[in-house]
Amino acid sequence: MAGKLSIMACVLAALVALSRAAGAPQPSPSSLASPCSELLRYEAGDKPGQRSGSLILRSRERLSGVWIRLIFDKEVEDVTVDSGEFQIKKDDDGKQVRIQNRNLVLEPNAEKIVNVTIKYEGTETPGLMEYRLNARTICPQANMNRTDIFQGDSKSDYFLRHLKPAEIDRPTGYNCGTSRANKPHPWLAAVYLTVDNEQKFICDAVLVHPQYVITAAHCVTFRNEHTPIPAAIIRVHLGRETDPKDLSASLVSDVEVHPGYTAGSLLDDVALVKLSSPVEVSDDVRPICLGEIGGNDTKIIVIAGHQQAEEKSTRQMVESKVLMSSFNGCLTAAPHLENALTYETYCFTYSADDKNCAGQSGSALVVTGSDGVSTLDGIVTVGTKLQNKPCDANSVIIVSEIDRYVSWIKRIMQE
Repeated sequence: MAGKLSIMACVLAALVALSRAAGAPQPSPSSLASPCSELLRYEAGDKPGQRSGSLILRSRERLSGVWIRLIFDKEVEDVTVDSGEFQIKKDDDGKQVRIQNRNLVLEPNAEKIVNVTIKYEGTETPGLMEYRLNARTICPQANMNRTDIFQGDSKSDYFLRHLKPAEIDRPTGYNCGTSRANKPHPWLAAVYLTVDNEQKFICDAVLVHPQYVITAAHCVTFRNEHTPIPAAIIRVHLGRETDPKDLSASLVSDVEVHPGYTAGSLLDDVALVKLSSPVEVSDDVRPICLGEIGGNDTKIIVIAGHQQAEEKSTRQMVESKVLMSSFNGCLTAAPHLENALTYETYCFTYSADDKNCAGQSGSALVVTGSDGVSTLDGIVTVGTKLQNKPCDANSVIIVSEIDRYVSWIKRIMQE
């Protein structure tokens, strides 16, 4: 009797398994193996050609406004969410879906779950191959397959043998961020490229060290690439006035593009340009300060750069007073910049009385304390000229925050 009961139990278990397999499509091997499966968790028991799941939203920074880009390994027919607060747009290739909510606030390290439903053709469940949150790639993380990692104390004799002496900030011999009233912004520089045997102005830049200027990465890389252009065709002009015929322009020995820069986006859009030799610091040429200058109240915030007039070969330095704009205010004024904004960028608008129109790629956002010492707070990545827009109180300028890059900048300068 016991044997018959055991056989019947096995038969019943097999029938239940077959019933489940027939009634609900199981995740395909590709979807189970997709690198971002932890951020889009599929549920079991859906209809054929349809899967429901939970999309996980999480950020290290506070986000005011959220836009998500999902990239699948196969085409999807439709994606819906159970909340009407999100807008959804599918790209033409059918594999990329954008989900956005301009009013959603996501606090640092807080987790929000969005219930989604994905419809598709066939029996193969789409696997989530890439997940971007506010233009930052959350998954897959870089270098996931590398093995040169710390192996634990008992297996890492390499660690002590390769320690380097700690870098110590030594006196520089000059004061950064100081200027005279009749010679403001002595840290401003201009980047020229040799094109068809002529010197062509490309972007503004900022002197942050006697031998380094910083600018936007897109100014010194090939189009749609991370690859820097050859240093041999770059010239850097320093001082209040730049002239392409000036033979004293500094030669360049190297271009260091931030490793996180992604061509076609503003993510980590910064680069360091190394001069062939250090410049002589004076009232006319002087590095700006990096990082916070403790104890100083902010006195004034301006964008400093060179004139944007194409017809003039000689360019004068100008500055514009600007006002910071909220994320929603920025999108209202410039909806065409929606895909360009990240949580590493700020939006600014011109003061109503501005006449100078400073602020093209590489221009400096300068914060000056009550003691007269100026600090570099940001680099312009998208100005009005790049947008083909006028310079007025309704125009928007996008600036990359420099504080996030100070450690990287100092490490490069110390190598």
